[in-house]
Amino acid sequence: MRLFMAMVIAAAITAGCSSTPSAPVEFDAEMVRQEASAAMAAIDSVHFQVERSGAEVFIDDAGLVVFEQADGRFATPASADAVVSVLLLGTTIELGAVAIDGQLYLTDPLSGVWQDATGTIAFDPAKIFSADAGIAEVLASGMPTATLQSKSPDADGLLRLEGVVDAADVDTLTSGLVSEEASATVSIDAETFLVRSITFDTPIDDSVATWSVELSDYGATVDIVAPDLDGA
Repeated sequence: MRLFMAMVIAAAITAGCSSTPSAPVEFDAEMVRQEASAAMAAIDSVHFQVERSGAEVFIDDAGLVVFEQADGRFATPASADAVVSVLLLGTTIELGAVAIDGQLYLTDPLSGVWQDATGTIAFDPAKIFSADAGIAEVLASGMPTATLQSKSPDADGLLRLEGVVDAADVDTLTSGLVSEEASATVSIDAETFLVRSITFDTPIDDSVATWSVELSDYGATVDIVAPDLDGA
């Protein structure tokens, strides 16, 4: 019994000596940028939501179809599908969109029939994650002067990078809709370094369009196929 109590006391003393709290980890912007870039380059799939508010942004050359939001999925290497909400003549309409290796398909806003829209519409939902110019590349080299809001994660476990994104990279983040320099905030998971959201404003004539890109469900099973163009 005495031996057992001695062992308990010794264990308690040892535990007390080893309970000194370690210093919190401090992150720096360059490390976070590069780690997040590597994490985004390695993804297999992701669910995305892109929303625009404020100034109108058109997806067609005629200036009739206003982009409102897109809710979709991406799968490597270069495929995405989405439901795209647009404003046409004052009415909100949902379009189906599929992008595969540079080919873009959209449903007709009136008939709902799938059509090959490659080269006719300034919107490609797969562009946000392209291997050579997507989010991973924007983080790697497109925000060289970015800073962290805080060197420690917030209550949600997120680190927030703030920095200027050039026009070509904004074109990427808006799926080809806007090419204007913008100041962006990128929210990054402090454990996985996966991007959770990107927010930024872009000047449109004398007004401003506000953008939000939300990312979730990394690694989910996603199967994207080209639509049947002969279907009704």
